[in-house]
Amino acid sequence: MYKISKCPKNTLIVVLTLILAPYQGALGKEGPKTNQTPIKNPTVLINEIKRQKMPKLSSPGDVKKFIAWASRAPVSRREEIRRRVSTMARNNSIAQAMISEFKKSELKDHSRSIVILALLGEMRNGVGAKFLSKFIWEPLPKDGIIMKESGVSSQYYNKELLQVQAVTGLSYMRTGATDKVVLRAASSHPSPAVRAEAVSTFLWNHQSSNKAREILRRAVRKGEEKLIDRPVRTHKMTAAQFNAQLDAYLRKYPELAPPAPVKAKGQKRSDEKGPTKAEVGPPPRLN
Repeated sequence: MYKISKCPKNTLIVVLTLILAPYQGALGKEGPKTNQTPIKNPTVLINEIKRQKMPKLSSPGDVKKFIAWASRAPVSRREEIRRRVSTMARNNSIAQAMISEFKKSELKDHSRSIVILALLGEMRNGVGAKFLSKFIWEPLPKDGIIMKESGVSSQYYNKELLQVQAVTGLSYMRTGATDKVVLRAASSHPSPAVRAEAVSTFLWNHQSSNKAREILRRAVRKGEEKLIDRPVRTHKMTAAQFNAQLDAYLRKYPELAPPAPVKAKGQKRSDEKGPTKAEVGPPPRLN
């Protein structure tokens, strides 16, 4: 286990798609003659987006353009986007337009779909809440080619990630109805990833209070209580404070501790000059 932590953010997931430069190869040093506009450096693109005025979001007709802009916006614009979306909390037509855009993207553009789910969560709209509550229980795909790394198909994996984002948005809404859905997901969802996210985000949005922990202890599956105690690094926490939390967690759940490094065949002995990769030891602490 690495000495790092992903702080559960119930906010927008910002996506920047980098476009490959035009092909230049066997046709000569200058490459093929085309009428394409030269591709800008990604840093230049980001700086341009930072200076752009945020598109309006006041009617369903604005939704598509707003999603496109939010998908490319840098993290520095996150709070601005959040404030704009939250002003539309009672606008059901905009929420419905976002849902329609999600349905168009779900099987075609995974990154765009993630952004739309995040926007729906930030919006805290009743129509959006109903959609997210239903979406997290849609069956995970059983077809497709199994990926060796994950043991599931890409279709399953992508849908699972979308449902993780959906439960994050529901947790952020913090209503009695959405909390019930999140707790049910923590207990009964078939995906371990969704159950873990439900636990993590429920705690985060209830300030990790003792009451929230007790509610979760009654909800989670037997054997998954360790999800409630997972250390989370907040923006106010120092590296030393987080590492102390992680050490305490591993003492409580020693079965989760990383295995000791094993020297690979053909590597230098420990008494030979210079450390090998396997002999360096566990990953460093946060500093």
